[in-house]
Amino acid sequence: MLYAVGRADLRVRPVRELSATFGAAIEPLGDPLSGDVVERGSLRTAAVWGRAGGVTLAARLIGSVALTSGAAGPSSPRAGDRYLNGEVSVTVPLDARSSLSAGARGAFLSRPLPDQPEGQWIAFVSYGAQVPLLR
Repeated sequence: MLYAVGRADLRVRPVRELSATFGAAIEPLGDPLSGDVVERGSLRTAAVWGRAGGVTLAARLIGSVALTSGAAGPSSPRAGDRYLNGEVSVTVPLDARSSLSAGARGAFLSRPLPDQPEGQWIAFVSYGAQVPLLR
């Protein structure tokens, strides 16, 4: 089967501490529940405010729609299914090679699985470290 693939991104930096990205894509994606591969069209935007080595605030929003359907089944994607995922986070550097991040993420589905809500929320805290492997 042939799939359409295309992606376009625009990155801007209106001021030194702020960067923004806007993008669109059409691409085949595998559905994690059914294993079906379907075409999806998506729009995404992200904004990051902060300096290298300083506290950074970020916001991301991705919306997509299934353009094709998977195999028949209750968990298979159908053409027209809509997805929305948003996230806000703050990252605080602890030293030159590590940082601590915290934030919240929300996901919304136009056709959730049986007995599942349309929207789901999660809060997260993460620690990141760079470990040099070669000297």
